[in-house]
Amino acid sequence: MKKSMIEVAYDKLSEANHPMSFLELWDDVASALDFNESQKDNNIAIFYSDLSMDARFISLEKNTWDLRKRQHFSSVVNVDDISLEDEDDDIEIEQYDDIEEGIDDDKEE
Repeated sequence: MKKSMIEVAYDKLSEANHPMSFLELWDDVASALDFNESQKDNNIAIFYSDLSMDARFISLEKNTWDLRKRQHFSSVVNVDDISLEDEDDDIEIEQYDDIEEGIDDDKEE
């Protein structure tokens, strides 16, 4: 059974044991699947979309890609972008209080 482009990419990155540029990875995938030039042109955008959507892969700087499991948390997430305050907390608490008050009202009846 023929593997999908994304499965071939996973295998290639696993074997390489290091990040790869997108074009290098794409060339390896297209070669492994015996794509001709027309097939390469028709599938490159689909491959990029699949790569971006698959949680097993991570995009790094300079359009290099790696397996997410090999990357440290600090290289995957910008800590400055994380907020410990949630603007919706007050809304959720108020909604919960309304529900709780309704439960208490039912108990008194």
